[in-house]
Amino acid sequence: MADDILKCVHSEFKYVLISSDINDEIKELKFKGAEEKFQSTLSSYFRRIIFDEKGKDELKETIQEKLKENTNNKKDENEENDESKNSLNAISPDLINTAIESSQTYQIIPLTVPTEQNNYYAINCYIDDIGRIKKLPYNSRASRICSTDIYGDAFLSKTYDNEDFKRCDFTIQEYDEFLKNPPKAENRWNQAQAMQDLLRQMKDQKEGVANTNAPVAKPPTCEHCYKEEKSLKRCGKCRKVYYCSVDCQRKDYVFHKRICS
Repeated sequence: MADDILKCVHSEFKYVLISSDINDEIKELKFKGAEEKFQSTLSSYFRRIIFDEKGKDELKETIQEKLKENTNNKKDENEENDESKNSLNAISPDLINTAIESSQTYQIIPLTVPTEQNNYYAINCYIDDIGRIKKLPYNSRASRICSTDIYGDAFLSKTYDNEDFKRCDFTIQEYDEFLKNPPKAENRWNQAQAMQDLLRQMKDQKEGVANTNAPVAKPPTCEHCYKEEKSLKRCGKCRKVYYCSVDCQRKDYVFHKRICS
């Protein structure tokens, strides 16, 4: 399904660039063509600034702090999970560097999700996923809209996502409304958590090569809000993801339906 979306060819649509420089005017840009090319355009824009070695060290410290915080917050977990957390804390610098190099060039922050109430329109913000580590300037306007700290430039785009997927006009007038009345911040992206998940996956893959029979202890988390609970409910169709509530499952369905099988 994801490949099908990349092949979508859009008629000309408008999207907005929010510069991190408060003195720069908001720009209304236009694009026409395949979704894959649009995503490549965004990737190229964010990839133009590469962070230095000091920045990589700072990101490593952020990851280790997050892992330590998780360990302290879960002292009551069973022994098996304790071993898993200690293993995460012992992740090698080489593995962290590999994870950093392979990280995405941009992150999508969903500001509104497509529902029947809003005619299945969604507004997304596209940001540099490690803008702070690259020492990019603070983006006060994007931060207000996203209700979280944003570093570097950001883009806003609107999509229609029901049975079909297409990009639609998002104008400066709509941006102005978002700036005046930012959407509620719920289950927003967390950089350290996202990088921790990436490291866990890479470590699992590395250990899997050495011992394919060794099970990896990883407590299930809610696919939407990432909450860890013993009473999570598994998706009844694919049996691959978990949710803590019907509300979280409903909110995540617009994304999960593309890969659920």
